[in-house]
Amino acid sequence: MRVGLGVVGLVGLGALAWIGAGQGVVEAVIEGGYHHHALAVVAADAWAIARGRQVEVWGVDNPIAPRQTLRGPTAEVWSLAASPDGRRLAAGDGDGAVTVWDLRTGEVIHRLRTQRFGLWTVAFSPDGALLASGSHDSSIRLWDMTTGMEVGSLEGHQAWVRCVAFSQDGKLLASSSCDGYVLIWDVASGRLLERIRAGADGIYSLAFSPDASLLAWGNYEGQVKLYRREGWEEVRAFGPGAYSSIYAIAFSPDGKMIAAGGFGRKVQLWDVATGSLIAEFQGHTDQIWGIAFFPDGKRLVTTAKDGTARVWRNVD
Repeated sequence: MRVGLGVVGLVGLGALAWIGAGQGVVEAVIEGGYHHHALAVVAADAWAIARGRQVEVWGVDNPIAPRQTLRGPTAEVWSLAASPDGRRLAAGDGDGAVTVWDLRTGEVIHRLRTQRFGLWTVAFSPDGALLASGSHDSSIRLWDMTTGMEVGSLEGHQAWVRCVAFSQDGKLLASSSCDGYVLIWDVASGRLLERIRAGADGIYSLAFSPDASLLAWGNYEGQVKLYRREGWEEVRAFGPGAYSSIYAIAFSPDGKMIAAGGFGRKVQLWDVATGSLIAEFQGHTDQIWGIAFFPDGKRLVTTAKDGTARVWRNVD
């Protein structure tokens, strides 16, 4: 493992890194063969990444060594999700199982045998009561986090499920797949509400806006698409375009920006209201598969196929 520090070059609108910021820097580069897709922010100053069958929790105050190392999965960890209260961390692995830890003690509290194939995505509901998992077998499962029991099975995709996301009121679950569709589910009933043709190929990442009024996803064609929850009409589309497939997106905590990354190896910040490019961060040497903002919106963390995790921050 090697940790590096340095300044990143910016392009786009002058030297902007965040709205109102002067410049941006790479605060930390953590190398060690970390999984390109397994990433979760677990606290105001900490994030989790996976290497093989273990998960490491890192803090921005000391990017030299992990704060915590979690063990328990029997296969490589492919996906991570933290509960909204920061008390639990869930890891989906290549054998179709989920391990859930209590982050205060580091103890395993649930081992869930879910689907037959690997899990590319796990997500907690806003109240932390449910966990959703999506599998290579095209299915989605819902799990009660008090009992560890399966409480729902959602069938509708025709290929690998790549991402699941709850709306902030907990009423809806959105899912995306390599079948090119985004599906909208009613969480309480498990009923399929909407089926949206989202791209010619796989939809690898999606997210609800913090106020739950918009749903965004990135597609193979290099576009971020915004849909209004009311009526599921497209609001706008923007992005780098051809040969820049988008594999990861995240809304900023205030909902004003979307960070996106993918085949182009750049982190790009987009204005939600206008669809204009705010800035680009360069440094990853391979495809970006994970992006997450920290709660204050001043930092974000990314993972890529180059095996590194990078923390980016603005300089006022």
